Parts: sequence; structure tokens; C-alpha cells
Amino acid sequence: MSLSTSSTNDIIINIDKTSISLHNHIEIKNHLNNITIVGSSKEKSIIKFDDISMGFTFYNNVKKIKITNLTIYGYIHFEGVNEIEFENVVFYGTLEANNGKNEYNDNLKLTNIIFYGMTSLKNKKACMDLSVDTEINNSYFYGSSSFTESIIYFNGDDKFFIYITDSYFDGAYSIRCLDLQHVKTCNIKGSTFEKGSCLTGNDGGYINIFNNE
Repeated sequence: MSLSTSSTNDIIINIDKTSISLHNHIEIKNHLNNITIVGSSKEKSIIKFDDISMGFTFYNNVKKIKITNLTIYGYIHFEGVNEIEFENVVFYGTLEANNGKNEYNDNLKLTNIIFYGMTSLKNKKACMDLSVDTEINNSYFYGSSSFTESIIYFNGDDKFFIYITDSYFDGAYSIRCLDLQHVKTCNIKGSTFEKGSCLTGNDGGYINIFNNE
């Protein structure tokens, strides 16, 4: 692993053909414009937390984060980060992103992602809990019986959009694929939803939509 900086507020972390084991949760509180975490490939560059429910927390003191060409085992939480991008990533674990107290909408882009929902926590509702503008392209999502409700829970708060294109969702006969609440705009194209399930109540087993525009 190598660390380089293009300025005092820009950090690039290169994970070149190595597997990194991390033992504790990491919170990033430094004021930074950009963080880029880049590997050489998904097969050879790996970040793995000992406990799948530990990971990274990034706060609104970071403006932009890009994670690309690697595999991650763990939990990642974004609190008010303006721009978040995952590209060519295999992700085992859970992901959370919300707008925090930002005046403008934050944005999450997931491109060429293979995501497996995993957790060691009990009664975790969703593999992904999102409340930011979200764009998903050419990605695969696999749920798990470790969760109680859905692969993606999306709270649009009547101002956030979600766009999904050419992607695949598998609820593992245990949870629904999407739970969309108070979404400003939803656009789903060329995507497949399989093995979705709602084991409680009368909500949809594949996609549940509530109070959306």
C-alpha cells in the first residue's frame, strides 16, 4: 500500500496487489477535498475488516470520495459527503449514506459493483440504507437472511432521486429487493429483480414503494 498527496487536501491511497486486514473501526475526521482509494484489480487488492460490521465512517469534512478496482469486506458509512463514487468494486457487507446537514444534495454513484449483503449484527433492516441522490449502473446486488427487510432501503425525504440502469437484484427468498420511501424521482431501466420476499405484512416482495411523487 502507498499513500500520495496531490495537495494538502487531496489523498490517494494505492492498494497494489495486496490484502489489508483491519482490526478496528476507522473514522475519518480530517478536512479533505478528495480521497481516492484505488486498487490494481478486484481479485488482488483487498481491504478486509476482522468483523464484517466494522469499517469506515466518513463525515462532511470530506467533499469527495472515490473507491475503485478492489474488494471490500466491512461496513462503510457516509455522513454528508458531497460526492461518493464506487467503480469496479466487489463489496461484502453494509453501506449507509445520508445527506447529514448539508444544504445541497449529496450524490452516490455505483458503477460495475458486485454487492453481497453481510452483517454480524442482529435485526439489521437493510444491506444498504441510503438517503442521498443515487445512481446505480450495471451492478449486481445479493441479499441475505441476515437482514430483516430489504437489499436497499431508500428514504428520498421528498428531495432525493434514485436511478437504476442495467442492474440485477437477488433477495435470496428472504428480503425484498427495494424499499423506496418518499422518493422525489425514481427511474428504473433494464434491470432484473429475483427471489424477493416480504415475510411480514402485505408489502411488495420485490419492490415496495410508499408515498412517492
